[in-house]
Amino acid sequence: MLRRMTTLDTLAPTWGGHELRYAHFGDQRLRTRAIALLLHLAAQPEGALPAALGNPHALKAAYRFFANAGVTPTAIRAAHRDRTLDRIRPLERLLLVQDTTELDYTAHPATTGLGPLACPTHQGLLVHTTLALTAAGAPCGVLDQQVWTRDPAEHGKAAQRRQRPAEAKESRRWGEALHASHQHLSPALETITIADREADIYALFAAPRPPRAHLLIRGTHNRAVTAADEADAHYLWDAVRRAVPFPTPLVVAVPRGHAGEARTATLTVRGTTVALHAPHGGPARVPAVRLLLVEEETPPPGVTPICWLLLTTLPVTTFDEAAQCVRWYTLRWLIERYHYVLKSGCTLEKLQLEAAGPLQRAVALYSIVAWRLLHLTYLARLAPAQPATACFTREELAVACAAVERRALALAETPPLMVATRWVARLGGFQGRPSDGPPGPKTLWRGLRRLDALVEGTRLALLLYPPSGKPGLVGDA
Repeated sequence: MLRRMTTLDTLAPTWGGHELRYAHFGDQRLRTRAIALLLHLAAQPEGALPAALGNPHALKAAYRFFANAGVTPTAIRAAHRDRTLDRIRPLERLLLVQDTTELDYTAHPATTGLGPLACPTHQGLLVHTTLALTAAGAPCGVLDQQVWTRDPAEHGKAAQRRQRPAEAKESRRWGEALHASHQHLSPALETITIADREADIYALFAAPRPPRAHLLIRGTHNRAVTAADEADAHYLWDAVRRAVPFPTPLVVAVPRGHAGEARTATLTVRGTTVALHAPHGGPARVPAVRLLLVEEETPPPGVTPICWLLLTTLPVTTFDEAAQCVRWYTLRWLIERYHYVLKSGCTLEKLQLEAAGPLQRAVALYSIVAWRLLHLTYLARLAPAQPATACFTREELAVACAAVERRALALAETPPLMVATRWVARLGGFQGRPSDGPPGPKTLWRGLRRLDALVEGTRLALLLYPPSGKPGLVGDA
């Protein structure tokens, strides 16, 4: 009977089964193993593989899966991407947030196939992710993820980057990710690609894009420009400083981060339209962009004031349009949160696999685990009344209700997502006091781990002690 619990029929209704329903590995057994492995990793994301998998047979199966050349990281990511496309199909607008992070495996010198990182004495992988968000900031999934290693022989070429063509630079990843994401999206869907200063690349602005695909990039270069209302050429910062600010200040929420605690900031916004001059050897096209300078004139004592220079291809003529751009840019930090969960929550950098190939397969699976946690955290805040079955199985809801509320979940009862999320958070130590605010990713992570253990314990108890016709956890039959 225990073998039957790991068949595709029993795994398909789980969240992992739904997420990998489109997976094609050429062998149905590999799909079954992938789903089971995904569920095990989600249950113990911060532990080493032996702790997450529980027994030598499952551990051996995991190592064989990661070493199987027939299971490509591309196939794993494609399965999650196709489920992501299902989730975004009803939307009219989509935010595509891009960023790059490093996975450092210097502490595992026996792992082969790695390359130098920003610090040349460190070895590892680079990961560039495109995370899809609703306009309100709910993570829909990863539309594109590129993982690569640097060639040690290429170290030092960054000093000659101005002399190298755009297609020979690592920065081409931003444009490649944008193109790869739009290959699978409807032309009718409006998209806004959001990125930080690393994406302030002329070639990205000059590259062809679908008609409804826009850019919202934080600027870093003081480029030569021509303002729309002037004949003479000057520089970007000069042009935006000459613009008259909007009369209405903008108040935004600044999340907690490296800069300190969460707070609200009152910002002055000014904007103008310019044409960017092509760099030497760059594309001949001179794209027109809208500049938005966002400044905090009276920050709290000891806090570095906000100063963002945003370049966008969106039409921005009113204060409301400018404010919307700024609010969308504040959602960019979710990609950093995603990478934080991927690295710290999943402890990816502690994986001990023999080569870069198996590591890439592991990264592809853990990327789905990290998305699920982020998705649950923010969807519960943005759509609290949505039925909890959007994120949890009936079995999980029944066990969570019994563990927290000490009652059976009736067959006709479907709790709202926020209620179910708080059940899970309570399992992770969340107190639910009025001053606590909504549960965060760490608390939910602990709660999900405990819920997984309780669900497994319930299954084993039902195997050992059948109900014999008595009411079960989901209510009277």
